[in-house]
Amino acid sequence: PLAASGRLARDLGSELSAALAAIDGRTRHLLSHSALDADYRREVETLRAEAFTALSLARQVTSRKTFEVTEG
Repeated sequence: PLAASGRLARDLGSELSAALAAIDGRTRHLLSHSALDADYRREVETLRAEAFTALSLARQVTSRKTFEVTEG
């Protein structure tokens, strides 16, 4: 059961990472290729920062080290 939970968390983290990476790419594209007004630009920058934070968390979850169990 514990191993299955670890695999599920890893798989979910991988899917989440892919979605967040897409959000990051699209917001980066918007920021570099669009003439955005200041308010909209701030919103897109905030979205990108939040996606980056969540992506970092998702990568920690999918890290093999997260699931290593030591016997003691």
